[in-house]
Amino acid sequence: MRRQICVAEILLFTIHQRSYLTVPPARRWPINLPLVIVVLCWGFNFVALKVLYREMTAPTVAVVRAGVMYFSLVSICWFRKESLRPLPGDRLGIALSGLLTLGIYMVLFLEGTRQTVPGEAATLLATTPLFAVLWSALFGIERLRASVIWGTLVSFVGVATVMFGGGVSHHGTLIGNLLVLASSVVWALAAVQAKPLLARYSPVQLLAVSMPYALPLIGLYGGNSVVHTRFDRISTVGWLMFAQVAFLSGVVAFVGFYTGIQQVGSAVATRYQFFVPAVAVLFAALILGQVLQPIQFVGMGVVILGVYLGSKKPESSLDTHPESVLFAHPAE
Repeated sequence: MRRQICVAEILLFTIHQRSYLTVPPARRWPINLPLVIVVLCWGFNFVALKVLYREMTAPTVAVVRAGVMYFSLVSICWFRKESLRPLPGDRLGIALSGLLTLGIYMVLFLEGTRQTVPGEAATLLATTPLFAVLWSALFGIERLRASVIWGTLVSFVGVATVMFGGGVSHHGTLIGNLLVLASSVVWALAAVQAKPLLARYSPVQLLAVSMPYALPLIGLYGGNSVVHTRFDRISTVGWLMFAQVAFLSGVVAFVGFYTGIQQVGSAVATRYQFFVPAVAVLFAALILGQVLQPIQFVGMGVVILGVYLGSKKPESSLDTHPESVLFAHPAE
């Protein structure tokens, strides 16, 4: 009997296989399809979470999503014949990576998005590449350039404009925005910390082997909420939004981003992430009826300009180390 292949396997296999193409970037289509899919998935994710929160609490989302994502990542590693055993001497680094990336970051991100609006959350999270450069300078990995300082100042002017511009009714809570900003700082730290590990593990493999170390924190955060959740009362729309949050944004988009880096280089792939806040705002307006004020749109542009100025490097430098921008936008 022929083995039946699910749609998810076909989609993941197709995206993964594209990474082996060797056609020079100059001969490709001007628009990279995997990266377009990534932008759409990550932009829509902010709206999907707001819709999902109507039927499922943020702690419950964290626990159930972790289970689904872990099963998916392990399945992909099995499909690709990648080991799930850490190399000698890597266990502590992998544990820290999992705790930061899939534990602390996830709690901050989910709690923050619950208390703010999609456009503000996406804009605040767009500062991640800039924080990554700052962390790298702090740890002596690279020199603190003047452009980083100017980019940081410009970005935070934009952040303040997004958070405080316009009428009160158009804002998320201050606590929510600060939690999202804190999640951006943590994700950037995780990216810098994971860079040496990504020289020995594929991105999917690293997530799979590090995720168990985040599960105790996720369980502590959402275990009680899961017990009291009536899953039989969740609507079809709710489950579809959960599929977006857990699978499309958490797994497919991640593989698509890595594939995009391999196809067009990390410098170009990172610039695609500048479109995520705009896509989030568009989806929020169409689905939730939430529209940013004109002054907040100005702030969004200022944030993106600051991130671009602060994180820009020569193309050759970025493309030499594609793993350094692998976590450029973590909107799973």
